[in-house]
Amino acid sequence: MDVPTLHRVHQRLSAFERMTFGEIEGKRSHLIPVERLGKEARDRLVELGIDEHDELLSLRVTKAERVWGVKAPNGVYLLWWDPSHGVYPMNIADN
Repeated sequence: MDVPTLHRVHQRLSAFERMTFGEIEGKRSHLIPVERLGKEARDRLVELGIDEHDELLSLRVTKAERVWGVKAPNGVYLLWWDPSHGVYPMNIADN
């Protein structure tokens, strides 16, 4: 991740910190069932020993960029930086 990207992601995550889950979850940031993730992502959850989750939270940074995490009662445990929407593959052109 280059420095401009790091700053963009940091700014977006900082904005999420000031929001409720009700404000975050919607069309662009949402919970995705694990069974709909790509095989590599599902395999990585098993490898990490955290495959007990039924769904992960996809946080939108840009049209294609996502940060993935596990929703918890008081926040999100961040898992992955996904610059090309590869964890949940879709036909999305870059920003």
